[in-house]
Amino acid sequence: MMTMLLGPVKAGFEVICGDEEGASRTMNTFSKINPLVMSLRVTAEVLSGNSDNAKDTIKTFGSNVGNMACSMPLLGHTIAVGYRIAGKDEKARRIFEQATRTTVLAGAGIIGFGAGPEEAAAFAIIAGVGWDLIDIARGKEANGIVKLVEIFSRDKKLTPGEIFDAVMVPITDGMTGYAAANAYGKYTKAREQNQTYHGKSKKQGTKNPEKIANSMCKQAKDLEQMVAANERKLFELEQKFYEHPPPPNAHINGHTSATMIDKDGNQSTGYSRRLTDARGTPRFQSEISKLEQNYPNVKSVLSRPLNACAEHMAFENISNPIIIYAIQIKNGLVFCVKRCENCEQFDLRNVITDSMHGTPVPFLITEVPPPGSYVRAIVSDIILISVANTEREERR
Repeated sequence: MMTMLLGPVKAGFEVICGDEEGASRTMNTFSKINPLVMSLRVTAEVLSGNSDNAKDTIKTFGSNVGNMACSMPLLGHTIAVGYRIAGKDEKARRIFEQATRTTVLAGAGIIGFGAGPEEAAAFAIIAGVGWDLIDIARGKEANGIVKLVEIFSRDKKLTPGEIFDAVMVPITDGMTGYAAANAYGKYTKAREQNQTYHGKSKKQGTKNPEKIANSMCKQAKDLEQMVAANERKLFELEQKFYEHPPPPNAHINGHTSATMIDKDGNQSTGYSRRLTDARGTPRFQSEISKLEQNYPNVKSVLSRPLNACAEHMAFENISNPIIIYAIQIKNGLVFCVKRCENCEQFDLRNVITDSMHGTPVPFLITEVPPPGSYVRAIVSDIILISVANTEREERR
């Protein structure tokens, strides 16, 4: 189903080979199954009064999406079970094998993950060729490179479009392996971060890391709401801050909250200066922050004052914190953020987010990695697999 992505390339190949009729068919199919082009085509057909053609285009697109779903691991197998229950054994068998082939390719890519992305793709290509050889041994139609070898050895002819599709099979198999390995890499990285969080929480005397996780999730929501509620004022301040027009959305990015927790469970949360300026909230009990008073020899190594960071405001209302974490909003999403060069000069121990920089919040601390860290990545990569197989420095 690479026609959905590379239809124009395939059509160009067919034109070069003299098959203009095949190129026309390819582009017609491409315009029906490519999501962007399909929407334009349907709109044009409706506006021109060709409602029947529009329905046909939508039907073709839906059929292609269904075929993609049938190729997804687990989802395709589930669909196959449904057809089996409905008594459509042949269709169930075909879909089951289609999904299983994707699973085998993805598994091969994951096996090659440790050696590198190129090896992951190579493992998947080898697995695909092996699968196709087994199909031939079972009396099924050849596919991909195996099909080309068989056809040429018997002096048969293929259309340019068929040759293009056959050549693309190992390429898309490699994409499947690469995408699976990439998804697996993100999964394992998220799990390592999760284990690091558990370890640091336990080491620092925290008996209930889930409670801290829930606290971080709540603070993330509060930060989002605070930025949204003060967006207009933030925009006005940002216009004054920059000599030239600021970058897009600069006024809602880079705002940080820091939370400190003591051994009794008391906590104090502070916010970075830009956000408190927009809210009109006092930051310190005196002109100089308590953190600066405790460390009079520390000087700013950045272009902003020492007390611009959220840690200074959080430290005002707590003594001897045993757990500290900081989160930052960027493009509407909240992430754990490590300390800046200014804050690293202070002897603030047990800052758990230093080792979790970039981890999305909210998340859940369980025996599996935080869902926010990997679910979207895996979903997007599985879609890529299906398509292939079916055809800072932060300013705080």
